[in-house]
Amino acid sequence: AMLAGAREVLAVDLDPAALAACAVNAAINGVQLTLAPDLDAIQTPIDLIIAADVLYDRDNLHFLEALPTLAPNVLIADSRIKHFNHPHYRLLQTQTATTWPDLEEHPEYNQVRVFEHTRSTLPNAPPLRRAST
Repeated sequence: AMLAGAREVLAVDLDPAALAACAVNAAINGVQLTLAPDLDAIQTPIDLIIAADVLYDRDNLHFLEALPTLAPNVLIADSRIKHFNHPHYRLLQTQTATTWPDLEEHPEYNQVRVFEHTRSTLPNAPPLRRAST
């Protein structure tokens, strides 16, 4: 996101190893980002949330409703969910991809689907949560 022109990036993951990988990636690319272990770290208004590989665990489905309360635009990329039908998300793109380095996952997981949620797709959306001052 920083290389694409974002002013600030917050990387959030419950897994400390994933956050460490984000830090290494940022260093390799010569950019800075903030790392956080959960969504409570979002203390200022943000424009866009990009979430990846969160829907494979059914316990994470609450994020579909929670993320739009934090940002007006949400993109979710997932390769595990084959039949995703949520009234406030639409399929934006399907892309063939593999991890790098290639972990040789089952080929069925090489189809990554990107779903979009915007405030306009949710007519009765709750107000965005604002950071406390």
